[in-house]
Amino acid sequence: EEYDPTEKAVQLSEMKEGMILTRDIITDKGQKLLPAGAVLRQGAIEKIISHNSTDHILGNIHVRII
Repeated sequence: EEYDPTEKAVQLSEMKEGMILTRDIITDKGQKLLPAGAVLRQGAIEKIISHNSTDHILGNIHVRII
């Protein structure tokens, strides 16, 4: 895997509205919550955090550094 200097891994608590995902957000059970390229909105952030309590997010959340 190539290193991308414009990509950063963030924790759930660090997600902010307007961040752009560089990788899909997938749960342990294989559900895709958001695709790469999606722009985070407050409603989506709340849904991801809520979903994580019952079906954990797999790995990190990767966003574009602008």
